[in-house]
Amino acid sequence: MVLALALTACKVDVQVAVDAETNGTGKVEVTATLDEEATASTPNLSSRLRVDDLRATGWTVVGPTRAGARTVLRATKG
Repeated sequence: MVLALALTACKVDVQVAVDAETNGTGKVEVTATLDEEATASTPNLSSRLRVDDLRATGWTVVGPTRAGARTVLRATKG
């Protein structure tokens, strides 16, 4: 089973950026980038994602969008 997973490895990179101002304001941005294999293994990703709870708490969600063979999903909150 481990060998099967290793042969079908998909990669998802997640970056978290925090931009804080001295007055306490700022924003948090989380970006998830799926590589070509991960993108291919998740058909209909946009209809399968559940982000209503993020939006309900003030996050702005953009994507998933295609960037070449990759898929990018970004969530931002001020």
